[in-house]
Amino acid sequence: MKLRLSLAALALGVACLPHAHAQTLTPLVNAPPADGIVYGYLMTDGRVLLQGGNLSDWYTLTPDATGSYLDGTWTQVASLPAPYAPDATSGAVLPDGRVLITGGEYNGNSFALDTESAVYDPAQDSWKVFAGPKGWTDVGDSPGTILPDGRFLLGEKTTQALALLDARTLSWTILPSSGKADVNAEEGYTLMPDGSVLTTDVTNAPNAERLDTGNWTWTSLGSTKVNLKFTWQGINARPIPWRYRGKTYYYTPAGEIGPDILRPDGTVFAAGAINTVPKRAYYAHTAIYVPSRTPGGVGTWHAGPNFQHNDDAGDQFAVLLPNGNVLVQANVGGYDKTRAQRAARIATLVHDHIAFAANSCPGVPPFHLYEFDGRSLTLEPTLLNTCGVSPNMLVLPDGGTLIGGFAEYTSAGAPNPAWAPTITSVASSLTHGTTATLSGTQLTGLSQANAFGDEFGAPTNYPLIRITNTATGHVVYCRTHDWTDAGVATGTKIVTTSFDIPATIETGPSTIAVVTNGIASSPVTVTLQ
Repeated sequence: MKLRLSLAALALGVACLPHAHAQTLTPLVNAPPADGIVYGYLMTDGRVLLQGGNLSDWYTLTPDATGSYLDGTWTQVASLPAPYAPDATSGAVLPDGRVLITGGEYNGNSFALDTESAVYDPAQDSWKVFAGPKGWTDVGDSPGTILPDGRFLLGEKTTQALALLDARTLSWTILPSSGKADVNAEEGYTLMPDGSVLTTDVTNAPNAERLDTGNWTWTSLGSTKVNLKFTWQGINARPIPWRYRGKTYYYTPAGEIGPDILRPDGTVFAAGAINTVPKRAYYAHTAIYVPSRTPGGVGTWHAGPNFQHNDDAGDQFAVLLPNGNVLVQANVGGYDKTRAQRAARIATLVHDHIAFAANSCPGVPPFHLYEFDGRSLTLEPTLLNTCGVSPNMLVLPDGGTLIGGFAEYTSAGAPNPAWAPTITSVASSLTHGTTATLSGTQLTGLSQANAFGDEFGAPTNYPLIRITNTATGHVVYCRTHDWTDAGVATGTKIVTTSFDIPATIETGPSTIAVVTNGIASSPVTVTLQ
């Protein structure tokens, strides 16, 4: 279950405190929409597309003329066509620049496990709704990810089934996958450098698995050494009904797990929830996966540092910061919330946002932020007092992280220059109002950089083109599309992307740079005609 932010709640509790890591959390100048923000995607033109709290409404946050999101502008864009108003969807930015959302654990306030999907076309400011994979009865908050060839991989929530979306035709293909140890429910997918997909199991915890995307076969990666799963008990573990084409189905809550993030050194940081079975645990664990040096090898897992107190990362956001650290959002006091409490907060937030926030949310704990630097998991002093609503986190091209649409988080330390994309080919003279191409290495980054416990993943491993006018210093992002690879850690492989130069761009001497996962290439001098 995912909850959304009210504007009044945001005003209550953004704490901006100094820290030894020089971590800062700076409120945006312009407040987000009054109905709050659920989550969003970084579009290829530099704008952030964010779902509003009424679920069918969507907004963009556009950076200012200097490229800063702190003084960005909010604009309402096209709404989803009724009756599709999903909460807790999967999705990604597609290689053609459109944005995909699919499924939905809820539709409005109703538990639905929607099978519908939709794509947003930023060029037309329009949504197109289309059907899910043929024969599937549920998608809901299912795992999904973009593969290196640009197709979107989706798992059916209550089964082991997999499907691929062809973005060009918006058609699904059911895959002949085999070997999955458990169902897809509540798991996330992490794209690895070899094109395989890693997941940490929920109903078969503490097992981890890898999907070979060459033959669609799952193999075990062994135990994560520590339990990363939260288990529902008692009344909260009872089957929940949903309707599909006139028939009633039942879903037994599988539990929750934290996000997995691929780091620049090739390891995967897996954040966990507090497990309650067979007895109450007091610390949530993390685990580190070290891939095998042998292609196709299993690799090894070892225990990482624990979260402090009763904090945990079950059903939470994490991002890879440009400095290589992982920023993880944590539930204060653990994920041990009753279904009734969660449902009550959702109903109140959807129908009466301001009234809910006006009482300062008594008894509702805030959220913590942690940074993992490869060895230590450091609790940051910032508290996010957002009335029990997990604020979305998304890596921005200026190197910061957008928190819930109301603040930007920055951390000390610069990225390793070896992680940056490089430009190998671009025309020295560019013309406004036309489409050009650019080639280079590492244009798709070393990681997908954004993850959640299951759904809400919003990969940013695609190139953004930033042009800066030499005379004025004004920054313009050009919409990129049709990049030739969507993998991670592609090394010296040359990747090419198309980019649309706005007709309104300032002409004259300028510089052009590629930005991926908040890390910019060295700029190249160009002239805008």
